[in-house]
Amino acid sequence: MRKCKKEVVPIQQAVGHIAATSIIPYPPGIPLIFEGEKITENHIEQIVSLKKAGAYFQNDKDLLKNGLEVFKMQ
Repeated sequence: MRKCKKEVVPIQQAVGHIAATSIIPYPPGIPLIFEGEKITENHIEQIVSLKKAGAYFQNDKDLLKNGLEVFKMQ
């Protein structure tokens, strides 16, 4: 999958796409989404909830503003 093209999509449009990077909130520091995993509505709800609660994400990603990096669907 590493050779697949990637794109960034708005977080609300990411459902059904395949994550191109792992999403790791801190705390707790446990991956919420692994690279290669299909993104679900539940994932999006958890990301939004964690951001509102003040969680940080690995690499200081502002997921709500910038979106999620996914593998390009063909």
